[in-house]
Amino acid sequence: MRENLAKQRLAAGETVVTLSVNLPSAALVELLALLGPDLITVDTEHSTIGLETFEEMVRAADVAGVPLIARIGENEPQNTLRYLDAGAAGVQITMVSTPAEAERAVASAKYPPLGRRGLAPTRAARYGLRGPLADYVAAANRETLVVVQIETPEGVENAAAIAAVEGLDVVMVGPTDLASAMGHLGDPNHPSVRAATERVLTAVRQADKAAGNLARDLADCQALREQGYRYLYVSSTALLTKSVATLLAEVRRAG
Repeated sequence: MRENLAKQRLAAGETVVTLSVNLPSAALVELLALLGPDLITVDTEHSTIGLETFEEMVRAADVAGVPLIARIGENEPQNTLRYLDAGAAGVQITMVSTPAEAERAVASAKYPPLGRRGLAPTRAARYGLRGPLADYVAAANRETLVVVQIETPEGVENAAAIAAVEGLDVVMVGPTDLASAMGHLGDPNHPSVRAATERVLTAVRQADKAAGNLARDLADCQALREQGYRYLYVSSTALLTKSVATLLAEVRRAG
């Protein structure tokens, strides 16, 4: 398993930008990877991306040497295992509201003695053709990135306990769903939602873990970084549509 430079940067206290991809396109991943992001996150929660397509997207990122992880909407060991076996450099598990759920996410992503992930000579292990599986296990346990998302009031209340879970690298706020769960559908900037995200940020930083949040553009990245977030989750689709919309508007305005 390759070194996970994004995980290493986070461990060193640095900031990481991950480009989220929710379109089933290996070509898009290859293009983005060649631009040199720290990390690419394939969103399998809010997309039609299936496992076979996901594996091709991992291969595309591998070409440029950029780690790619899977955002997964089900905190189920067998589901997590399949994405990791396909070659993902880590997982981002959504809707984590308790420390037990966070522990389950870690256990699903790590091999014994750190977790309960099942072992087989899969693509992630280079089909068992590059040395003993025991060597691969040690590398995978060291390099696999584990991210969880807090998106409910219960998760906010449990933020400190979640952040304290051994093996977690990042605790990310999911502002859109958190706003919905708090009764402010479509308004992640509502004062009560912002207060909740700040509680999570404080708890995560006190646990000496990296805190993450959604960034829509450069201004968001700069603001979040100043607040102390070190995992900046940026939608490539949002960047693309905003750029194209701006270009079209400017051209049409010029006549």
